Amino acid sequence: MATGWAVEGRSGAPADWTPRRLGFNPPESVATIRETMFRELLAAAGVPPDLFVTGGQTAKREALRQFLHSTLQRMADVIRAEARAKLAAAIKFDFSGLYASDVQGRARAFQSMVTGGMDLERAAALSGLLIEGEPD
Repeated sequence: MATGWAVEGRSGAPADWTPRRLGFNPPESVATIRETMFRELLAAAGVPPDLFVTGGQTAKREALRQFLHSTLQRMADVIRAEARAKLAAAIKFDFSGLYASDVQGRARAFQSMVTGGMDLERAAALSGLLIEGEPD
């Protein structure tokens, strides 16, 4: 049995023990590590961290554009190819509803192509402003 417990500290605790914090109040280093890991895990999964981290709307729009074209569309292409092989059916994924937030960028691309001399129909189709099956 340890000796000196009643002598050294209050209520029998050793004198060198003092509570540093009670409850959930993490030190700044832990909060920084947590935020860094959050960003790194999102990036490893193909999700731009700017989608979830506070920032300007321009950064969020660009992050969404990156996510749609670099992650979602690529995964959809792989899934579509596999599903077509396994199910022997024509399968198509349509993300056009998600592109609504990028109308500004598509309009700029359209304007650049038309200014460069491309015809209107082709520029609208390439920029994603022309919806398939929509009457002219």
